[in-house]
Amino acid sequence: MKDAVLRARQRGVRFDIGHGKGSFAFKTARAMLANGFLPDTISSDIHALCIDGPAFDQVTTLSKFLCMGMPLNDVIAATTVNAAMALKRPELGSLKPGSVGDATVLSIKEGQFDYVDVVGEHLTGDKRIVSEGVAIAVRAPHRQCVCIGGTRPLSTNLPSRIEYSSVSTLRLMIAWMCCSSCFTSMNSRV
Repeated sequence: MKDAVLRARQRGVRFDIGHGKGSFAFKTARAMLANGFLPDTISSDIHALCIDGPAFDQVTTLSKFLCMGMPLNDVIAATTVNAAMALKRPELGSLKPGSVGDATVLSIKEGQFDYVDVVGEHLTGDKRIVSEGVAIAVRAPHRQCVCIGGTRPLSTNLPSRIEYSSVSTLRLMIAWMCCSSCFTSMNSRV
């Protein structure tokens, strides 16, 4: 890591991925992660020249970081709450009561997946983050969370770590985290 980069972070400069057609290489990302320098935000620069690769979409960019060893909790924070804070929009990027209430329901598929960067390097990953659906402007109709049997009161505290052992468990964890809308219909499909 260059000293100038570390000093910039100390001064409050935020580091974003911005994966598009010409701005993301596995070599650089691996070196960054190996030095404990996680991106503050993960975004994608999707446009006509990279929608068919190498960026494809936001969840592919997230999947690349998950497969390079970035913890899931940090990957999700980088594309949600951290991005909202960088934009000075605290009402976004969270499922806390009082927030906008938009959410993407994600699952993690396991297998062998080919990822490519802008210089043509390929990475075979064992996970892929997939968008299962979107909830827009959800409002809290319940005083208690019904996702896990209605036993936990609504809370603004999110877990400090996301644990999952299967797609069903991950869906349940997303529902447990939100508690502002309960995602009852989602849990009935698990």
